[in-house]
Amino acid sequence: MQPHQRPPAQLVPPPAPAPAPQPAKDLSKYSGLAWHAINTKYSDSRGSKEYEKAIHAIEDVCEYVEAIREAAMQSGAAFKIKQSALETLRKIGKSICLSVDVTGSEVRKWFQSERFLDEAMLEVLKIMTVDEVLAVAHHTDEKGQFFDKLEAL
Repeated sequence: MQPHQRPPAQLVPPPAPAPAPQPAKDLSKYSGLAWHAINTKYSDSRGSKEYEKAIHAIEDVCEYVEAIREAAMQSGAAFKIKQSALETLRKIGKSICLSVDVTGSEVRKWFQSERFLDEAMLEVLKIMTVDEVLAVAHHTDEKGQFFDKLEAL
């Protein structure tokens, strides 16, 4: 190749494509997984084993909360992902509040003393625009308005 001559096209790497906007992602599966971890997955034990299993349920729920938070916090996350994240985190909170056996009680106590779920919701809210927050708060489905459901929790 002579000086000042352009290299052949196959040697020039193509420009990096612009990141595509993320498609809407339904995060609601995590709500069911959290309910299962609290109410059935670790409920086969009795006595002190049930308290030990509660630790595993807490770890599982924290893993789901973190996965939801990460999905919503990704750069360029669509409004629908953030909305799904908040709704799913609310449903997980409801599952925690309504759990009744020893495992559920221990999970509830942990989440009452730690702000893990609350902080995940706040982080998602902080990256949203005012218009997005208002849209989520006033969103109404067959069970009512999001803000009312959150307030009831």
